[in-house]
Amino acid sequence: REFAYREFIQLSKHQEFLEMESKELESLLSQDDLSVPNEKYVFEALVTWLEHREAERLTEFGSLLKWVRLGELDMDYLCYTVEESKFVRGNQDAQRMIIETMKRK
Repeated sequence: REFAYREFIQLSKHQEFLEMESKELESLLSQDDLSVPNEKYVFEALVTWLEHREAERLTEFGSLLKWVRLGELDMDYLCYTVEESKFVRGNQDAQRMIIETMKRK
């Protein structure tokens, strides 16, 4: 588990990550000691995980997105990548989270 926190980017590129259950992923994303140089890696890993089984995981997106530290993302990435994501566009809760984060920046 400690490896997962220290090496999140590497872990997110493995099949094991893609096969995680949503509760396992939530447990990982919710850790304060998750080590990433930029929060965009967490968002991108979440999207990759979601796309792996999109039909069955789509309903999990909003509850998992709340663990991405959106306020740590730069405004351009937030506006042009996160907000434009088809998953954000298709989820009202996610849209609200993005708008609230933009208001605080």
